[in-house]
Amino acid sequence: MSLHKINKSPFFAPQPPRSHILTTPGGSISRLKDDDEEPKSSLRGATFNLINAIVGAGIVGIPFAISQCSLVLGVGMILFFAILTIKSLRLLIETAKHVDVSSYERLAEVGFGPSGFVFISVAMFIMSYGAMVGYLMIVKENLSILLGVDESDVYMSRAVLTISR
Repeated sequence: MSLHKINKSPFFAPQPPRSHILTTPGGSISRLKDDDEEPKSSLRGATFNLINAIVGAGIVGIPFAISQCSLVLGVGMILFFAILTIKSLRLLIETAKHVDVSSYERLAEVGFGPSGFVFISVAMFIMSYGAMVGYLMIVKENLSILLGVDESDVYMSRAVLTISR
């Protein structure tokens, strides 16, 4: 048995090589030249995006979660969910290799059709938008304190938020 043999998946059939015509769920069509590839992020860019996602959400949520459930249980839960995250990422990567796709959105499209592509795109937008709103609220509260704005002065607090964006 060869080491490079890919087992048949009961969920996905291996995809034929990609054509040089790209279509989106909206129906737009574009042609790729032979030397063009789907744009990819660099290792540095992907690393910084991952660090931003982990540190950004964790810096706000993890201390509160640990304070609510004790240090031992909190650290145990972090380790448990870290293991689950690693397992799910490895499953996504193996499935993407099996069906020869290079992006999360395309993987959802292969698995669930155009509605999967749209669902994942909307979910990613909502997550990014929610994070942006959360960060703006944190900056608003902390920046007004840092600049010495009185909490009862609502108009000045709003002006600080406008300046901070």
